[in-house]
Amino acid sequence: AIASHSLQTRNYVRGIVKSRFLRRGISHTRCNAEAKPRKDAKVAVIGAGISGSVCAAELARRGYQVDVYEREAEVGGRAGGHSGEVELEFKRGSVPVRFDTGAQYISPKSPEFQSMIDTWAGNGILKEWKGRVATVTLPEGKTDARATIEEKSTSGERWIGSGGMGTLCAHLLKDKSIKSLTNQMVDRAEWSDTDTTWKLFAQQQQGEDSEDHLGSYDAVVVSAKQALTKGPFQGVGLFDSSELKEIEKKTWSFTACLAFEQPVPDLGFQGAIVCGSRSLGWISHQTSKTPSPIQSSASKDRRKKTPTLDCWVLQSNDVISKFCDEDRQKVVLAEEDNVMKDYLFYAIGTRMQEDFGTLVSSILGDRSIQEIPMYSVHFKEWTDNLMGVNLPPGPPGVRCRVDDQKRIVACGDYLTGSKIEDAALSGKSAADAVAAMFDAN
Repeated sequence: AIASHSLQTRNYVRGIVKSRFLRRGISHTRCNAEAKPRKDAKVAVIGAGISGSVCAAELARRGYQVDVYEREAEVGGRAGGHSGEVELEFKRGSVPVRFDTGAQYISPKSPEFQSMIDTWAGNGILKEWKGRVATVTLPEGKTDARATIEEKSTSGERWIGSGGMGTLCAHLLKDKSIKSLTNQMVDRAEWSDTDTTWKLFAQQQQGEDSEDHLGSYDAVVVSAKQALTKGPFQGVGLFDSSELKEIEKKTWSFTACLAFEQPVPDLGFQGAIVCGSRSLGWISHQTSKTPSPIQSSASKDRRKKTPTLDCWVLQSNDVISKFCDEDRQKVVLAEEDNVMKDYLFYAIGTRMQEDFGTLVSSILGDRSIQEIPMYSVHFKEWTDNLMGVNLPPGPPGVRCRVDDQKRIVACGDYLTGSKIEDAALSGKSAADAVAAMFDAN
């Protein structure tokens, strides 16, 4: 059965409008508030995806005290992963596994981001992935024709987290000046013009009227777009109503994580873009990217005694996204928690598993994969606008929204593009904006 569901939002927004900055008193330069010594300034970062993590790490490097709030159990966002254990059948014990559930690799394009990659690789956070990536096309119709495989050309390097993609943000947040709080929602935010600070609050479980004061901050960086659209920072004015409506658009996509008790026969690639499938857009051989936790850290005796699993990551395609955008499914998906929504997710996950079996059989020309015991380890849904939203382009090099008066910054891939690179550079830009707020005139 599909083990768990977790919601992670990532969105893509194409730029920002300089004239809107100016007419709302929003800028990307200096703070108009009284300058404050850097060592005394405390900053809250909302969201621990790649953008928020890069921002927090850069602020810590410059001497700020940073608290990072992440609503999920693990940091990483769409650069995250899933770690857990698979209970083997017939009470044969459990096997630890890990998967890259979001971005599968990073390919730097700009010199600025290449510099980040070089630093992370030098610190052992990233390693180069040399796996073969192909495009697999399934034959149309129900025929005996085999799938075709064409190697995907690449003009650059591919990088992955040294312990999986999910370890990248975790490493970035290790600085002693950063306090990382997972499973922590921020339900209300209050700006004080008197003492020029933000106060953040979380609702207590006991009652709707009870709140915990999370802390007071000299500046806030919001990288989680849901905190701006429907959350505690909805009315701060960084975006106008038409922009917020555009940002809120959803496109559903899904990741299924599978583990096999025996290796899947060699398909001739380690990752593939899939064409012609009912549900699959990407498949990746996780085991070839990062070994299981047992193989990488356990003693030789334990490795011999504990079986390892062959792990694969499946990601859905636009066929599934369009299916979820139909009126009947939209009604079900609009609810936070309901049985029909769980059933819909289960049906999508099952279809992705079946289509993976069909794909492998079409490549190999046999059905040997059906004989291998398989476990559905994890299923993750994303509400992502994969193609970006329709915001006009902003000034060159401006990768975040800043309100100097209220000392709040918005950053993330939903502002500048659809890549991990866009998110990272937006986070770096947000850190620069915060630093400018506290630089003496």
